[in-house]
Amino acid sequence: MLTWHFIFDIIYVLNKIHWKGLTRVRNEGELMDLETQWNIIYTLFLLFAVNMTWIVAKRQGISDTIDYLEEKGMIELDED
Repeated sequence: MLTWHFIFDIIYVLNKIHWKGLTRVRNEGELMDLETQWNIIYTLFLLFAVNMTWIVAKRQGISDTIDYLEEKGMIELDED
């Protein structure tokens, strides 16, 4: 599961690599450009958002299903 901490760690590592000049993308001496960094950050944010949506939707879907089945009398839940 992706968390904000994990995403920030990846961003931190990317910045360290960029500033030390260890990442060579195309030609010798050429650093990772800013557009590439933003594309990576956007992709990580998108993965995080999809993951969180999945978790919330799954929880809500299960809750709605249990309420529906209880309303139709197919299951009975204890009030404890």
